[in-house]
Amino acid sequence: MDSTRCGTLPTTARRVIIVRNPHAGAVSTVGPVERLMRDLARRELDPHLITDANELEDTAARWHAAGQLRAVVAAGGDGTAGLVANRIAADVPMTLLPLGTENLLARYLLLSADTASLAHVIRNGRTIQMDAGAVRVGDAPAKLFLLMIGCGFDAEVIRRLHERRRGHITHLSYFKPILSTMREFAYPEMKVTYTSTQSQQERSISAHWVFVFNTPSYARSLPICPTADPTDGQLDIVAFNGGSTWHGFGHLFAVLQRRH
Repeated sequence: MDSTRCGTLPTTARRVIIVRNPHAGAVSTVGPVERLMRDLARRELDPHLITDANELEDTAARWHAAGQLRAVVAAGGDGTAGLVANRIAADVPMTLLPLGTENLLARYLLLSADTASLAHVIRNGRTIQMDAGAVRVGDAPAKLFLLMIGCGFDAEVIRRLHERRRGHITHLSYFKPILSTMREFAYPEMKVTYTSTQSQQERSISAHWVFVFNTPSYARSLPICPTADPTDGQLDIVAFNGGSTWHGFGHLFAVLQRRH
C-alpha cells in the first residue's frame, strides 16, 4: 500500500454510524453489533445504529458536514461494505465489522470480528485512502465496487444466487447456482477495452472469462490477481479464453498452480 495515502481520524468527532445488514452471513448480526455499540460507548464515542440505506445517506452527509462523524461501520459482509461505500461521500471514514460469509475486504485489511479491537481502531486508528472501481449498466447510475467484479460465468452465478436468496447466505448457498450455471451458461465472448498504464494507449481484448480487481481478494483466497493494489490508482484485468466449463476447470487448475 502507498503510505502517502495514510491519514488520521477527526480528533473531535464522536459520532459513529453502524450500518447493520440483517441478512449478512449465516447467523444473526444483532449480538456483535450490540457488543460493538457498548465497546464504543466505553471509549466515549456515540454509536448510532442504522438499517435503512436512505437514512444512512442523509444522516452521514449531515453529521459529516457538521464535523461530528468519526466513522461509518459496515456491519455485515462484502455486500454491506459495497452498499455503504455507495451511500457515503468518498472522504467519510469507513471501517468494517466482518459478519458475512467471506469477508474478503475485512481479511485484506486485517480487521477481525472482535468488537473491542474494532472499537480501539475507531478510537485510535489511522485511515488509508483506497481506490474504488465503478460499474455502469445502460442508463443506470454508476455503482462503486471495492474488491473486484467478475463478468460472464461469475456474474451469472451471483445473479442466480440473489434470485433465489431467502435470508442468510452460507457457502452452501452457492452450490445450486454454480451447478445450474455450469449446465446452462452459454459462455459468450466479451470484448474488453482498457487503457494501458505503460503506453497510455487504448487497447482491446476478447475473452470468455473476465475479472477486474481493485484488491487481490477473491473467494476461497484463490490467487487470481495477487498483485492487485487498491492504492495504486489503477484496476487490474485478468481474462481467460475458452467458452466451456471444462476450460473453466483448466483455468482454475492454472490459478491454483500460479501458472496463469
